[in-house]
Amino acid sequence: MEKNKINQPLKIITLTIVFALFLSLLPNDLSLFGIKLKHVDILSDLKVTSNQAGTEEKSDTEYQNYLKEYEQMLKQSKDTTSKETEKKESMVNFKNNVLAAGFFNFSSLFNPNGYSSRGPKTKLQKIVGNLNEMQKFFNALDRSKTAIVRIAHFGDSGIEGDLISADIREMLQKKYGGKGVGWLSMRREDITFRISTKQSFSDNWQMYSIYTNNPHDYSFGISGEIFIPKGACWSLFEATRFYPHSAPYKLARIFYSNAKSGEINYQFGNKKRGTIRLKRGADIQEAVVKSKRPVRKFRVNIPAGTNSYFYGVSLENGNGVYLDNFPLRGNSGVDIKEIPVRTLKDFGKYLNYKLIILEFGLNALPMIKRNYDWYVREMVSVIKHLKEAFPNASILMIGTQDKSIRINGKFVTDPTIFKLLKAQLEIIKKANVAYWNLFEAMGGINSMHTWVTNNPPLASQDHIHFNLQGGKKVAQLFVESLLESK
Repeated sequence: MEKNKINQPLKIITLTIVFALFLSLLPNDLSLFGIKLKHVDILSDLKVTSNQAGTEEKSDTEYQNYLKEYEQMLKQSKDTTSKETEKKESMVNFKNNVLAAGFFNFSSLFNPNGYSSRGPKTKLQKIVGNLNEMQKFFNALDRSKTAIVRIAHFGDSGIEGDLISADIREMLQKKYGGKGVGWLSMRREDITFRISTKQSFSDNWQMYSIYTNNPHDYSFGISGEIFIPKGACWSLFEATRFYPHSAPYKLARIFYSNAKSGEINYQFGNKKRGTIRLKRGADIQEAVVKSKRPVRKFRVNIPAGTNSYFYGVSLENGNGVYLDNFPLRGNSGVDIKEIPVRTLKDFGKYLNYKLIILEFGLNALPMIKRNYDWYVREMVSVIKHLKEAFPNASILMIGTQDKSIRINGKFVTDPTIFKLLKAQLEIIKKANVAYWNLFEAMGGINSMHTWVTNNPPLASQDHIHFNLQGGKKVAQLFVESLLESK
């Protein structure tokens, strides 16, 4: 009878663990026959190393500095929509949340047991900073039934694919009116995952942008891009049904410059094609075409030999709110200054922004490590650049989200985030604009990992980017805070 070997795997595993433990006890500099052996420590994740302890101490200091600045900003911010007692209660609630989360015991940063299995514990964060700055936008919202209220949302790859922007747009349009996605560039790199609009285009558009290259030093448009037709070109835009207010629309606005002569063609839905004669001039020009009936599809055709520069279209229907999504992949925000003030003013004559949102951060981490003061100075300069170009617009910065890294096998907040948060608070004070704290709103320390492990997941496995569900959640948190500050 064959001997039962069911216990063999257990014995092998036990012997392996014992052998690994034995290797863990050997000196780090042990050599055998002149060959230095690599040290093995299977208990490393359970030990607090001197390097980790140093990182924890340094991060604790950075976090306390940021938290002190943020609390001070909360105290100084004037809440125009709440009573003084309610503002004090908000401060008390914030402090209680901080203490409950263990923020002042920074060792929780390295404690995996701190993660909640019930999903992220989000917290309402009021708009702070210069709330008077927001009145231009809030006053415009009150007139949304009789006028267009336009928002520009600049950000990095975190808003590519209309992520976050689309949900903010949908929520505001549902409340204040408006149909259509607003701005769409002549071609986009994010068409494979943009859910508000399907887009296709010919492959002979020559594109230059802030986030690619510009060897001929072309002047970028409002989106940080410029498109030059090389032969006959076309672009087709079709609204999806994912967002009810993304269509139907009746109005298309085409933006171009450097026109010398010629015509372009357009088509609403499957209707007969129309023709537009371009206006001569080097400045930014707008061609407006209308459909008799609401449609979901719009096409632009550029005949061969057209020597103009093109930027994008805006698809709209009636008064209300329109939010333009301007993602600058891999950018920290400082390159917005590459769009000349004169060009921005030209676009401003047509688009008349009432709110400009800046959502940058994580791409600035390398800069923060190298030159903290330089980044603060450059972003303040960017905001002054935008104020000069759009004097009638409110400006609001959305703070960075949490970002996780592995430390000794555990996903925790990247300690550099706290330095970035403090830098953003300095930018807000020096530029005198408004601020919304996404880091605290999404749950604070270690919150990104809870968003990744949530069921369903709210962020991708890179522990940096939100997914569609997470983008919608961020938009909900933001719009709630925005309207409460009104």
